[in-house]
Amino acid sequence: MPVSPKPPKEPLIDYRNDVDLPEPTPIDVKSWLQKLLVALLCAVSFYGGWKAHESNVVKQCLAHGGQLDNSGQVLLCKSP
Repeated sequence: MPVSPKPPKEPLIDYRNDVDLPEPTPIDVKSWLQKLLVALLCAVSFYGGWKAHESNVVKQCLAHGGQLDNSGQVLLCKSP
């Protein structure tokens, strides 16, 4: 049985030049400032929550008659 020749390959066409690309938009400084402000507010809120939790732990320790040991990096509540 004879082998039929392969059909010729079509030339590659670059269709990217046919598409209208949108013009690059300038960076909106106001939106970047808003994002930076939101990130800063998140960091401040996290720090405030952390300190409030720490304060509540100290109050609970003292309310139960414990003594705080803050000689290390961790607050320890020692019972009498």
